[in-house]
Amino acid sequence: VDFRHALLTGIRPVKAAVPPDFAIHALEHGDGAVWMSDDPRELYQMQPVVEKAHGNVLVGGLGLGIVAALLAERAAVRMVTVVEIEQEVIDCAWPHVRKLAASSKIQVQHADIYDFVARDGLWQFDQAFMDIWTGWGESTWWSTVLPLRIAIAERAPTLPVTCWIEDQMLTQARPMRQMILAQPP
Repeated sequence: VDFRHALLTGIRPVKAAVPPDFAIHALEHGDGAVWMSDDPRELYQMQPVVEKAHGNVLVGGLGLGIVAALLAERAAVRMVTVVEIEQEVIDCAWPHVRKLAASSKIQVQHADIYDFVARDGLWQFDQAFMDIWTGWGESTWWSTVLPLRIAIAERAPTLPVTCWIEDQMLTQARPMRQMILAQPP
């Protein structure tokens, strides 16, 4: 847990020693923003999602494919459906995902998650995990996470949805949310 995560969530930071040749892989956007990495901090943040997973899981964003692979390895998970907008990410990550997991339990849809959520048809997901943003702040929650949650809730009101580092974003957004809720109608 890094200092930021500790400060915003109340979880104590910890130090970890890694060997000198420890490699961290990252998926970066053209502007230098890191979409995902396999550093220990990010893997730790994904652990609760994986541990609770069951049934058919919808994943927004492929990233490095680590979450999809870990989910597919769980006996309680029947199918993992990943929706990824960037074909280049699919082309890069999919060969590695197949090596890590039972690929027969993972399917990747090349689509925008908002379009996927809006499609007609029967939804048979038991839970969802969304991770399509690079930002960690309040503005990301307002501009991306909240609209995505609303879109999913309109489609599947009872579907449990977990969003990557939303706990940190909500801590930052709390003062604004309280101010908005305190306004008379």
